[in-house]
Formats: sequence, C-alpha cells, structure tokens
Amino acid sequence: MQLEGECRAGPGDRAGPMESRGRHMSEDNQESHGYTDLPTQVAFSRRASWRTFIQALVAFIPTANGMLLALQSALNEQPFQSALPGWVFLATNAAVVVGAFLAKVAAQLMANAVVNDWLERRTPQLGARDPR
Repeated sequence: MQLEGECRAGPGDRAGPMESRGRHMSEDNQESHGYTDLPTQVAFSRRASWRTFIQALVAFIPTANGMLLALQSALNEQPFQSALPGWVFLATNAAVVVGAFLAKVAAQLMANAVVNDWLERRTPQLGARDPR
C-alpha cells in the first residue's frame, strides 16, 4: 500500500525515515513471512491475542480497583464503619486477570484461519477483512 506522493525505496535499497513513512511494520512482517494474503490479525494470531490480553488488563485492573476503592470509602461512612478485607482486592484482580486471559483465548480462536474463513462466509461483518 503506497500513499499518494510517497517515495519508497525498493527491497534492496536502504530506506531512510522519510522514504518508509506511512508503511506499517505489520506489512513488512507479512511480506517477509509470506502472509500477504492474510489479514494481520490472522497471520499473527498469537501476537494479536496477547495484545488483547494486555489491553484488557490495562483497561480493567485500574477500573476494578477504582470501583473497590469507591466501595471502600462508602463503607467507611456511617452507619457501616467497616472496611473491605484484603482478599476482596486480591480476588477481584485475579478475576480480572482470568477474564483478560479468556478474552485472549477468544481472540486467538477468532483469529484462527479456519474460524476466520467460516466467519467471512457466514457473517462477513465479523471476519478480519472488511466485507466491502
């Protein structure tokens, strides 16, 4: 994919920073591994699924802990005057990690070439390629 007005060096040339701008690293990886006909998510399903895992952790660990801290402050007021035990924080964070891992497994399953082909035939809007 070449952008309009973009000057790109050939495979044997050394491309400077201005010549390679606009080209994604995943495109380079796809060409070097022979996956040019597959969407990036399918060609590198493990990488995509681990990224899903990390993204889920980054989003949900702070959210869950923030909600627990809000609950903790509500419980500190009258009439409760109590605190959440430490195991609640540990159990909640463990549940978030397990949920993120299940999201990773689901992402890896959805990025499987056989599953993706089935999805593109049955429900094109869920496939890795744009159905248009």
